[in-house]
Amino acid sequence: MKYRFNDGKILEAEDAVEFVVKMNVASFAHQTDHRKFMRDCVQRGKLLGLDLDSTNEEEFLISLIRNKVVSPLFPFEGES
Repeated sequence: MKYRFNDGKILEAEDAVEFVVKMNVASFAHQTDHRKFMRDCVQRGKLLGLDLDSTNEEEFLISLIRNKVVSPLFPFEGES
């Protein structure tokens, strides 16, 4: 699935774990452990008034969508 960040960047991932790993690698605030990266994002998000969840990768991705940081891009019929 593809996801668009609110700044227009697009990230493609098969699942939530791959999403977080790729987001971490692409980030200016990269961490050696993607779980620490999620926790850091939650802390930075609080400063911006966002309610992010670092319980696990799936909850983190859901919270990014809920807070409109990313939007899932659904393929049109016939696209893979």
